[in-house]
Amino acid sequence: MLILGLAGAVLALISDGLWGLTASAARTWFGRSSRHMATVGGAGGLAVIGLGTTVTVAGRATGAVSTPAPTPRTAPASLHWPQGRP
Repeated sequence: MLILGLAGAVLALISDGLWGLTASAARTWFGRSSRHMATVGGAGGLAVIGLGTTVTVAGRATGAVSTPAPTPRTAPASLHWPQGRP
């Protein structure tokens, strides 16, 4: 079990490290040109507009079943404090 746990930790460390290096390289490449940064910003803006439009057009699902609020549960009478509570 210890070997499996260590193998998972090592794989996670390698994977996260590679993602970090890749993100760093991409940021360096995008940062070299203001045109690249403007393109990324524009793409992000279009994505937000597209998601907002999708949510607006889709709206709420009709006929959706709403679950009622749960009723509060009380303890059985045998667990309540006796009348002469301190």
